[in-house]
Amino acid sequence: MPLYLRQQVAKSIFYEGFDTNTKPHFTLLCFLLKQNNNILFDLWGYAMNNLKGNHAEELVINKMENYLVENISPNTEKYTVTYYLSYNPCDHCCCRIIDFHEKFKNKINMSIKVSRKYYLQDRNVQHSLGDLSKRDISIKVMDGKDFAECYYLFVEDGHTAAFEPWHDLDEYYECFSKELANLLDLPSEETEADGEVRNRVNSDGVYCNAEACRSAAHQLRECRLLHAPYLTPKKNVSEEEESTPQFQTPEKVNPSDNRRGVGARRMLFK
Repeated sequence: MPLYLRQQVAKSIFYEGFDTNTKPHFTLLCFLLKQNNNILFDLWGYAMNNLKGNHAEELVINKMENYLVENISPNTEKYTVTYYLSYNPCDHCCCRIIDFHEKFKNKINMSIKVSRKYYLQDRNVQHSLGDLSKRDISIKVMDGKDFAECYYLFVEDGHTAAFEPWHDLDEYYECFSKELANLLDLPSEETEADGEVRNRVNSDGVYCNAEACRSAAHQLRECRLLHAPYLTPKKNVSEEEESTPQFQTPEKVNPSDNRRGVGARRMLFK
């Protein structure tokens, strides 16, 4: 299982995962969970999606759910949950994140920081990211400060070597930030066809579970494949470009385990 609890990530994997000039076929998620009145992290580490189909977000949520169920009591202080993600969450992972947040919403504050876009043109993804914001789950694009913070906390020897930003980091941040801000301001109205397959709220106003969201997302994708008007028009590209489109988000797979980071202890970590 590609979840590395209380382990630091190798510098090469960090840059491959987060550098916005690359398009890795995996998601890198660095995460932490801590009580607000405590400087030590209760859970921390990193995760990557695995070949069995589990996305990194799901792996981390499963681990955090188990920890919180075992450790939360009526007198427990609130926890802070922070994700540093190499790609924005897909629609299914947004559902899982919201389910997790709703389950513990009185006991956690959640913040998601993302490096690059993942199928941001997809209507399902757009609405799912908007749903995160509506549930008071903070989502933002990582800037130089966020990358430096993530590097310091989670990279092997990150506290002894400075983070080295790539050349167009600030430009990409400005562009993606505006795009995400505009997306989160989108009106909540949906077309009748979309509403039939992606109604995320039942008559009691309770958010659906992740499996139902996955089913709805699959149905909508099938609908769009069968009906050309639902598809985004293709760009005019050369024959060579069409065989390897630059705008397509790569399918995610898990890199070999022999590149993972070696465990280490930090002042802030238990």
